[in-house]
Amino acid sequence: MKPKESSAACAEHEVAAVLARYTQALDHRTWLGAAALFLPDGVLAFGQDMIRGPHAIAARMRADLSVYHGTHHHVGLPRVELDGDVAHVSASCIGTHVRDPQDGATHTVVGGRYEAELRRTPEGWRINRMTPHYAWRSGPPLSH
Repeated sequence: MKPKESSAACAEHEVAAVLARYTQALDHRTWLGAAALFLPDGVLAFGQDMIRGPHAIAARMRADLSVYHGTHHHVGLPRVELDGDVAHVSASCIGTHVRDPQDGATHTVVGGRYEAELRRTPEGWRINRMTPHYAWRSGPPLSH
């Protein structure tokens, strides 16, 4: 592998790791840990609803996901396109949201993809914008 290819492969791996840390933080309910992956002016976008900045993002995650007994997010192998210190990412995802572990009828499963833009900073890659796109849902509507 040539040095430039190796550098790109390392960056792609680092970007994919940010996505993995984001979904793990959601499932572990470490809201501030998930929000810390965003830039100070980073955006979490749900359609027209733009949540800006780590503190607002953490508050929204807490409000949306605390209603569930637990969640489990799976992220597929991301497609990463690098443009210098900017990465554009698309990754398929499935999220399971469990309200009552004893009642399967209360489980909501959604599938779709995450679209994100990340920027390389001195601290590593950070999310500038994250947008979940839901393609399908099984079970009750999500809480947000």
